[in-house]
Amino acid sequence: MLTFVRRLLRPRTINDLLRLWIPALTVTLSACATAPIDFSSFREVPMAEADVMPSPSQVQSTRTRVILLEMDDQAVRSRMSDAGALKLRKLQEVLAEGGVEIVDRGLANRLREEITLAEVRGDSQKPYSGPEVANFAIRGFMSDIGATSRYTPPSEYCDKNGKCRQTPPSCTFSGSASGGLRIYELPSLKLVNTLNLRGNASTSTSGYCYNDPSVLAGVARAAVEDAVYDSRFDLKNFFASKGYVAEKRIKEGRVIFKIMLGRSQGIKTEDRVVFYTLRKKENRLTRQVEFEEVMLTPGEVIGEVGDNFAWVQAGESSKQDQIRLGDYVRAQYKRGFFD
Repeated sequence: MLTFVRRLLRPRTINDLLRLWIPALTVTLSACATAPIDFSSFREVPMAEADVMPSPSQVQSTRTRVILLEMDDQAVRSRMSDAGALKLRKLQEVLAEGGVEIVDRGLANRLREEITLAEVRGDSQKPYSGPEVANFAIRGFMSDIGATSRYTPPSEYCDKNGKCRQTPPSCTFSGSASGGLRIYELPSLKLVNTLNLRGNASTSTSGYCYNDPSVLAGVARAAVEDAVYDSRFDLKNFFASKGYVAEKRIKEGRVIFKIMLGRSQGIKTEDRVVFYTLRKKENRLTRQVEFEEVMLTPGEVIGEVGDNFAWVQAGESSKQDQIRLGDYVRAQYKRGFFD
């Protein structure tokens, strides 16, 4: 069986393996040893209200809703007929991991036409006039797909003692894919973000290169998936849902906050979050009221997570008094050691 490798970390010695696995094992054991937290033993304390309080509908609409438009794969269709569909499926998986809600695909055709018109005009003067069922729309494209093979001939190495080692011939199949994602805000149709995607995959077999079409197609497909998978942190951070601060509790100097995000929004114990507040001020030039998002402090999800709520401990104790009722958090996703 051939295994397609996106990114491979090869420990070279036993010491390398120990350096990799002992820290991970230590973290795992310490996490298992952590006692459950009895949140009822914490005392609820009153909170001042934020400058800008959320509406009831904002508090309830905690999941970011996205419409996925059909991928434009015209540039690569002659080399892979289902590249766009494959990329779309992988994108759905990545967004679902981040708690994003994929909504009515039936609106995709009409919305795609309106976005195309907005791109031709070069602005978003005419907003989307359909039902307001999503916050964003994603339109993707594939620009290139390729697959190659490289033959490595047999070789022999002899050490100073005359002991020789032979390496058999091998063939490495490599795939690459590139494309992008354009993210539009709804209903304004404003282009708010563009992500460039690049993916790679490879597999090796012993013996000579035989350029099996199925193997070449396999590494190309794996590269398409890797292109989306490698962008998962950018996507999750961009679409991270707001979780509003609903409660503050104290026990023996320890301060925790209840946020309106939970398992349904992809939140897990030990997830990192960041607290924010909205500041209201008047622009002295335009005399218009503006809202500025201000970061307060990082935090960490602790204890058991509910379906639509979780408890967070703020990272900086000096900033805990600045967190008010109606402020909010967003999950913060970062690459790990093996990412």
